This record gives sequence, C-alpha cells and structure tokens, in this order.
Amino acid sequence: MIAPIYVAEILSAQIRSSVTSLPEICISFSILIRYMANYLLAKLPLVYGWHTMLGLGALPSAMLTVSVLAMPESPWWLIM
Repeated sequence: MIAPIYVAEILSAQIRSSVTSLPEICISFSILIRYMANYLLAKLPLVYGWHTMLGLGALPSAMLTVSVLAMPESPWWLIM
C-alpha cells in the first residue's frame, strides 16, 4: 500500500500511472512463483520440506527490509 504512494510522490506525471501498478503485478507474479515452489518442494521429506518452504518465504521479506533502508525520503516526508 505504501509503495504506490511513494512512487506517486517521486515520479513525474508522464510515467507515474504505469509504474504505480507495478507493485500489484509483482505481488501477483510472486504468488504464482510461491505456489509453484511449494508444489515442487512438497515432494521433499516432511522434516525438510516445511523448513525449506518457510526459509524461501522469508528471503523476499529480508530483501525488502534491506532495500527499504536504502530508499531516499519522499518529498512529503522532507516537508514534515
């Protein structure tokens, strides 16, 4: 929810509309990839399968956390 607002504040009006829909497309694509990965990992033994599924699910969250720390402040944040 925050990503489209941040992008709308940063980008120019010409490309804003096409880029603000990008997070929703990425979310839908990642759900599809997650289902395919879980289907493939379901064949692992029970002891290893759920550990691997949980660990792979935590990787995108960790990458997002690190990348958010590197983002510059938006103009609205600087005004406040």
